[in-house]
Amino acid sequence: MVESSVTEQDFVKQGIKKPVYQIPPAIDPLTDKNRQRSEKEAYDTLSTFWSKYNIDPDRPIILSVSRYDVHKNQERIIKAFKKLKKDKSIRDLKPILILVGNSATDDPEGMEMYTKIKETANNDPDIYTLLNIENNDEYIGALMKVAKIFIHIATKEGFGLVVTEALWQGTSVIASNVGGIKLQVINGKTGYLVNPHNLNNIVIFMKYLLTNPDEREKLGYNAIEYVRENFLITTLIKKYFILMRFLLGIDFPYFRI
Repeated sequence: MVESSVTEQDFVKQGIKKPVYQIPPAIDPLTDKNRQRSEKEAYDTLSTFWSKYNIDPDRPIILSVSRYDVHKNQERIIKAFKKLKKDKSIRDLKPILILVGNSATDDPEGMEMYTKIKETANNDPDIYTLLNIENNDEYIGALMKVAKIFIHIATKEGFGLVVTEALWQGTSVIASNVGGIKLQVINGKTGYLVNPHNLNNIVIFMKYLLTNPDEREKLGYNAIEYVRENFLITTLIKKYFILMRFLLGIDFPYFRI
């Protein structure tokens, strides 16, 4: 069992004399995006995707999925990847970076941010900045399965369910040490936490995971089990039942002060 070192004190103001009970968000493992696939099934699912975007699926993929937003920090991901490619020990691996995001009518700055991200990528043939891809849930779930690394280095984040989704697919994760991400990524056990502003550290972990398949496998196994124990919808329902029984005076669980 992998345990988080994050406590209620990380999210709750000190001095509050009330019971504290965490009920984090959860994912449904039976949806198109979150159902677990074999690698072969994932690659087959993406056959049209590979050809449409002219992507070589045999090259190691670093994947980022989020809306295009300044706080999602995609520009720094691109800068880290470009720096990674300059490392001679990485060149033979020929990694690619795929960023996937959606536009939204209630996010007028999203397209402006997307334009900036494309400018940062500067037509690098190894960087794919994709917007509003078709068959979104099925393709995203499959991409998370086949990616070597999932990276989410937001500078601000409430919880970040996209991290949960990647962990559930057994993909090694590099994520920022902010908000609810720290509940999910247990440093060195289910993934690696980084300062989202520290470019060099991000590059170091990208290189380490690309060149260490055994470490990726270990992190992936731990990640799946950690999500199974903590962030599936069945656990969410169980926690709500525990809370309701406490409020009804039936049980008095550990969180009563």
